Amino acid sequence: FADGQYIRQIVMPKNLLVSTKIHAKNHPFFIMKGEASIYSDNGVERIKAPFHGITEAGTKRVLYIHEECTFITVHRTDCLTIDEAVAEITVADFSDLKLTGVDTKQIDDLMGQIT
Repeated sequence: FADGQYIRQIVMPKNLLVSTKIHAKNHPFFIMKGEASIYSDNGVERIKAPFHGITEAGTKRVLYIHEECTFITVHRTDCLTIDEAVAEITVADFSDLKLTGVDTKQIDDLMGQIT
C-alpha cells in the first residue's frame, strides 16, 4: 500500500488456466515475465513480457499461462488491508457493478446466455 494505491504481484505457473474476478475499477497491469493468452470480450490476445495495459471496470478474463508469468497490478483505494481492498476493487456479480454510462442489464443478459 502506498499513497492511496494497492500494488500487488501475482505469479502464475506455466499451463495454468485461470478466470479473473470481475473488476470494479479501471487499473493498470504490467507483465514483467512470461507469456499468456488472454480471452476477453475482445477475443484472444497472446501477450509476452514486457507488456502493460489497462483493465477496464466490468472486465472479467480467462487466461492461459504459456510460460510462468509475473503480473503487477496497481489499484486506487484508500483501504489499508488486502481483504478490504479486494472487496472494493472487485465484485462478485455483474449486477453489483456501479458503472456510469454502462447498461449492466445487457451484461447480465449476456452472462445468462453463457452460463
